[in-house]
Amino acid sequence: MKKIHHKYIWLKLVNYYYKSPSKYNLMAPTDNKRLIFKKHIKEAYNYINLINELFNKKINLEIIDIGTGAGFPGLPLAIYYEKNHFILNDRKISRLKFIQKFAEKNGIDNAEYDTTEYNNLKYNNKYLTHFDIITFRAVDRLENIIPEVLPLLKADGYIICGKDSNYRNEFEKVSELVSIFKEEKLQWGAILTLKKNNNFS
Repeated sequence: MKKIHHKYIWLKLVNYYYKSPSKYNLMAPTDNKRLIFKKHIKEAYNYINLINELFNKKINLEIIDIGTGAGFPGLPLAIYYEKNHFILNDRKISRLKFIQKFAEKNGIDNAEYDTTEYNNLKYNNKYLTHFDIITFRAVDRLENIIPEVLPLLKADGYIICGKDSNYRNEFEKVSELVSIFKEEKLQWGAILTLKKNNNFS
C-alpha cells in the first residue's frame, strides 16, 4: 500500500460506509458519520493499543478477523498495520465484496477475504496454528466459538474479542481452554485478550 496516513484512509472509510446502499445492511439507519467513527473506527484504537502492547510493533504478523461483517475491526487494523497480513472472514459474500472494493480502490493490499463459516476454518490446513492474533466481535457466545477457532492460533498467539457485559458468564464455560490475559472494560462491555492454556492441544 502506498504510504498514506492511516487517519486519512479511515475518514474515507467512514464516508464509504455512510454512503453504502441499505441492501448491504452494514450500518444502522440512524448512524451518521460521527457515530460510525465513534462506534467502529475509534474502537480500533483499543485493538491497536493491545496489539502494540503484546507484540511491540512487530511486523509480518498473521491476523484473522472472524465474522468481520462491515469490516470491523479488521479493515481499520489492516489500514493501520500495512506490514502485517490479514484474513477478513465473513460468511456473507456481498459484504466481503463491498469491503474488498474499498480496499482495492485505496491500495490496501495486505488483506485477503474468506467466506468460510467460522466452525469450518479449522479444516483448512494452512490455517492451523497459523495466526498470531484472532479477532472477533459479537460473532457468537464464547463457549461456541472458542473451541472452534483455538486450533488456528499459534502457541504464543492471542485472541482479542469484543463482548457485551455478560462476558463473565460465557468465559466460565471456556476457562479450561483459555485464560484472560487482559480485560479492558468499556461502556458497552469489554475487549478481552485471551491466551491459550497450556493443557490445550
